[in-house]
Amino acid sequence: MPKTNGGKKKKKTPKTTLVGISKKTKKAVPPKQLTFTASKCPFPGGKDFADVAAERKRLALPAAGSNSDTSTVAKLKIDGKSYYGVNSSNQNPKTPITLTANAQTKTHAEAEVVQKAINDGKKGKADSVEMWVDRDACSSCGIYNGIGSLARELGAKEIIVHSPSGTHVFTPPTSIPRAKKPKPLGLLVIKKKGK
Repeated sequence: MPKTNGGKKKKKTPKTTLVGISKKTKKAVPPKQLTFTASKCPFPGGKDFADVAAERKRLALPAAGSNSDTSTVAKLKIDGKSYYGVNSSNQNPKTPITLTANAQTKTHAEAEVVQKAINDGKKGKADSVEMWVDRDACSSCGIYNGIGSLARELGAKEIIVHSPSGTHVFTPPTSIPRAKKPKPLGLLVIKKKGK
């Protein structure tokens, strides 16, 4: 229950989670380490969420959040143009996804809208882009930063995602140096004693 102040309910401000690179240390930061308060998310109202709902209706999908709903619809705005996407099980025709991202993210609405924008020549056209999604990000897209990978593919410094739980900012992942593979030494023959 929200705290009261003289009989008035105190409004809660949604939290925004930044997933990506720490500006101080330039290292990858787990999502739970960086949280800050942001402006209110327009869900479920606002023109952009109304556009997402209209796209869902156009595709003859059940209402978002209903018992029969298994789909996600997304809208991406970049360089003055909007793109719409849906998870791959509802795409007809299917959009070929050529992006580099984790396998799960590549089947989601978020990947389809970014792929459509790239196919339309929008790669590198904006440092910051906004996306509206009628379902919260799954762990592959959110915690494991699949949306950050989509930002990298789009040539953006961040994707601001508005969803039912609030606004989240995703930045491209940094590559973590991996240990070099040892060079093979050649064939090693071990002889057993007595043979």
